[in-house]
Amino acid sequence: MFFQCSMGQNTLKDVIDKMNIRELIEFERYCMDYGMWDMFQSCYSDDGQVTDCWIKGDISSYTNAACTAVIPVKHKIFDTLIWKNGRKAVAECLAMYESRCPFDEDVVDLSAHVRFHYRLEKQNGNWKILSVIPIYEKDTMGSMYADGSFRADRQELAAQRSSYANVMLLQRKYGRTPDDTLPGEDRPELVTALYEETSRWLGM
Repeated sequence: MFFQCSMGQNTLKDVIDKMNIRELIEFERYCMDYGMWDMFQSCYSDDGQVTDCWIKGDISSYTNAACTAVIPVKHKIFDTLIWKNGRKAVAECLAMYESRCPFDEDVVDLSAHVRFHYRLEKQNGNWKILSVIPIYEKDTMGSMYADGSFRADRQELAAQRSSYANVMLLQRKYGRTPDDTLPGEDRPELVTALYEETSRWLGM
């Protein structure tokens, strides 16, 4: 697996590449948070692919949909780990994203812990994102008010994927059909399959 590669043995070239990759990934999330859509799209290769809980597609289609999204999202990044093999690299951004939006007569705060799994390639001297897919860990949602009226229905939540049940509930509330096939800690076999595919792609 790619994550079995030795760490802490970087050449100066590796250090420069990994710094550039980390900056690129964190800037990509920043651009998404603050609606800098042209700059967001520039982080990707021309044939880049984005998978989200509510949409999957090429970078142009995704950007067109995301720029009109009705559920606002802000990311908090904890760390970014990078594995590199020549002109290819894999990165995982350990993060949480948050959203505040109306829900019936209340306003809710959603928090989701996620690992964003990236594949990248160096093209014409610059690193570009080829693809990103979330790996969900856990989430929570509650009223922003101490005396708020929102209460998640246990049966409704139980019908969703447990690693991102609240995310799916909120997506459905806003008329979307969330993807229930994404990798997550409640479906470790999907994470393993993704990691195996990435490892083959990286050549490890």
